[in-house]
Amino acid sequence: MGQPSWVGNVTHDFGPVVRRNEYIHKFRYVNTGTGPLIIDNVRTDCGCTAPTWTDIPVVPGDTGFVHIGFTPRGKGKMRKRIKVFFRGIRKPEVLWVEGEAD
Repeated sequence: MGQPSWVGNVTHDFGPVVRRNEYIHKFRYVNTGTGPLIIDNVRTDCGCTAPTWTDIPVVPGDTGFVHIGFTPRGKGKMRKRIKVFFRGIRKPEVLWVEGEAD
């Protein structure tokens, strides 16, 4: 079975952001398991985050990604959760994006 290991932090802070502008971050993971790793779904907290992801099986040793497009709509500090569901793994992996809009 495949097993994800995230490259870098699972939280990305965009810092100061401008409302209604889109910001993109690419989270990368390596399959450290013994079989293919497949993302079944990615769910976000709100409509201000839009995910895309590697939609083919990632073989052991290879890298996959989750792109997050973040378009802040409100003011103040924001922290949005992204749940990544891998096939055959019951508990989702959790990623975060943050930013602060004036």
